[in-house]
Amino acid sequence: MNEKMKVSTGAGIIAFALHTLGFVPTESLVIMGVAGNRMRATLRMDLPRSEAANETISTVATSAILSDVEATASLFIVFTGDTGTDGQPREALVEALMRELVKGGIPARNGWLVGPEGWMSYLDLDAQMHPMSEVTDGITNAELTFRGSSYAATNEATIPDFAGDAIATATRIAAQVTSTETDTFDTAAEPMVTARATWQNTIDSRATAEDNTALIAFLQDAMIRDRLMADIVATSTSVEDFNNAMMGNLTDAPNWRRVDDAEATLLQLLTETPGKYRAPLLTVTGWIQWLKGKGTHASQYFLAALETDGSYQLAQLFDRLTDAGHVAPVAKNQATGYKPE
Repeated sequence: MNEKMKVSTGAGIIAFALHTLGFVPTESLVIMGVAGNRMRATLRMDLPRSEAANETISTVATSAILSDVEATASLFIVFTGDTGTDGQPREALVEALMRELVKGGIPARNGWLVGPEGWMSYLDLDAQMHPMSEVTDGITNAELTFRGSSYAATNEATIPDFAGDAIATATRIAAQVTSTETDTFDTAAEPMVTARATWQNTIDSRATAEDNTALIAFLQDAMIRDRLMADIVATSTSVEDFNNAMMGNLTDAPNWRRVDDAEATLLQLLTETPGKYRAPLLTVTGWIQWLKGKGTHASQYFLAALETDGSYQLAQLFDRLTDAGHVAPVAKNQATGYKPE
């Protein structure tokens, strides 16, 4: 979609957003920066589960669009199955967003609502609902499809199920869960040395079945888990580098191929991990999605971890962050953001 094309209708802008995102969002807020008559960056965020997060979401979204210094205005689309009881769906959120966009100097030129019945203008109180066929069968969608673009019907994460004997596997994992006191920053002591080496071997596809079981057990220890998470993007042992890695505050792009390999490793390990032992693996996988800027997938993994263990603190923390609209800093910067290889 590098070639210029004219998009002037609501249906056309919605189609453009779908192709830019690569999927049909659900319960989402999509914001597009505009410079003159040119579309700029497109941002998608999950709609907050609580209205208490409206202001935070609006501030974070506006800040993200403002990172494009050329943007002078904005457009937004609300994707929701909510029909609204008094006024438009998510009206309080949109009001908060529009205030922040004005304060940021990128006021909303227009906005649209997409729901089960079709699409319509959000800001025109007299607007009528239009069928989605105007989007899917419209000129913009046809031209983008002709250029080779497409989008998926959903954005659901595929979370692997456990396959095996749950009792026997849990027994093997439990026997290897360390009882030794560990320190995230003491990387010269056991069991941290062995855990890091096993993690590296597993990512490099040099692990045995026994290594996999050992790694699942190592990840049950919060201190080891955090060290292995940081090692995915930065192997420095300094406290500052560790903290920056954990919060995705990276000035240089990480080795995204290594990140992809770590994600593939975790997905494989999930097929070998039963019950409560899945929580750390699901959380770390969600954290990787968060680093990549895939907030919806991140949220799905964090919620899956909490379904496994409702008190799992790291999943609770990052679930709150994603619900409040916080995007990993590494994902906000085009120079450092995720680029699949």
